[in-house]
Amino acid sequence: MRPNDIENWALNIIERVESKQPVEDLRIELKAEWPKDINKAARQIAGHANAAHGEPILWLLGVDEKEGVKGINYEEMSNWKQAIEAKFDELSPSLTHLDIPYEGKTIVALLWETERRPFLVKTPEGGAISLEVPWRDATSTRTANRTDLLKMLYPVIKSPSFEVIKGEFIISKEEQDTFGQPTCIGGLSLYVYIVPGSDDRVVIPYHKCEVKLKFINNKMTIKIEDFLFKSSAGFRFQGTPPPSPTIDCTPSEIIITGPGRAIIETNNPSLSTEQISLAAGDMDVEVRVHPVNAEAPISIISKFQQAETPKGSLGRWIMKPS
Repeated sequence: MRPNDIENWALNIIERVESKQPVEDLRIELKAEWPKDINKAARQIAGHANAAHGEPILWLLGVDEKEGVKGINYEEMSNWKQAIEAKFDELSPSLTHLDIPYEGKTIVALLWETERRPFLVKTPEGGAISLEVPWRDATSTRTANRTDLLKMLYPVIKSPSFEVIKGEFIISKEEQDTFGQPTCIGGLSLYVYIVPGSDDRVVIPYHKCEVKLKFINNKMTIKIEDFLFKSSAGFRFQGTPPPSPTIDCTPSEIIITGPGRAIIETNNPSLSTEQISLAAGDMDVEVRVHPVNAEAPISIISKFQQAETPKGSLGRWIMKPS
């Protein structure tokens, strides 16, 4: 994972913490203080890595889920890393670390790659039982049991990655179709490029997807569950290339067999007069999708800025340039 991707992931988590939203990603660990107990830290890292099904895990130091961003004093990373690795048997997870400034404070992001699991740690007591396979269970760490070991051996579909190319969100007035029925015009459209994490087919049911729009200035959040993927052939932006043969969008799910383009689309949400009056300024768009057999949902986050409102609409936003 590139440093920019790590920082973007970390900042999105920090923003969720600061806005008092729960951090539901099982790959995340928040620590208010630097983990100085080397034996305990190594065991927690190994347990988290073993339970991550080969996905990277991210620790954020200087962040408390209840108190928010506290910042952290710098420690000598090379010495700490060397001490942690010495507690592993033969192999430890590969580590990338970043110092991230946030509102005058510094947060340390530690990202471990876990593909080469299982990871074993040396027991501090030594003796006849000198090694342990730790396992993360919710927020605690325990010794792995037979079921846990089987989970590490069983092949798991790696999560696909989503690159957002273009995006638009429009709030429009409700209109009526030719039969006099209400119809929604506008909503969210995201043009994405999807890369599967492995050669396995990926299936994402629409009923396991949702969108959250968070307006930065007033913290208003809008949740949208009316969600679907479409072929890029119907994308509203000009110059859109033909649909990808590796992406199949049905009325109930998207089936991904290789890298390709698709559109994430929602209908115009039902908003109250008060919500419409508060819909102004920049906003964060978070799309959460949960592939079949995936351990946890995937968050696709992009930042939008307010743009000129088309005639007949109440507001329009476009994705900020990278």
